[in-house]
Amino acid sequence: MDQALLDEFAIRRLAAAYTDAANRRDPVQAAATYAPDGVLQPYDGPPLVGRAEIERVFCERWPKSGLIFQCLHSGLVEVAGHRGWARWWLSEWNKPADADRGRRNLFTYQDELIRLPEGWRFARRNLQTVYREQVDYPARLPPPIDFDHQFQPWPPA
Repeated sequence: MDQALLDEFAIRRLAAAYTDAANRRDPVQAAATYAPDGVLQPYDGPPLVGRAEIERVFCERWPKSGLIFQCLHSGLVEVAGHRGWARWWLSEWNKPADADRGRRNLFTYQDELIRLPEGWRFARRNLQTVYREQVDYPARLPPPIDFDHQFQPWPPA
């Protein structure tokens, strides 16, 4: 198979792995999708620099959420050697654990990627909000899902 197609597939799987980790509220797996010196530029704050810092902030914030549910929609990917660029469109429902109100977000990630010995990773993710609103979440959430299969990190060891 053509190397460019394999690279695009790996980058698409990386984006899906991040969304899966976010939905499972697994901050360690989500941060593992970043390069060791990767940068996350959130829409509402200063950049988070380095995988360790991204993991620390995710570990601090995500347990306070009763619901994180992202849907990864379309994406465009370009690859040139060991560098890549991607743009993804997402929708997200987010509710703090101790509240009946939360947010519904539409946003985009604009990514710069790098191929490392461990595989493709996000070198920089720029999160930009397209639409954001406060919403009521009157329903009670069920207990966390017990997943019957745990996927291996990408690329598999």
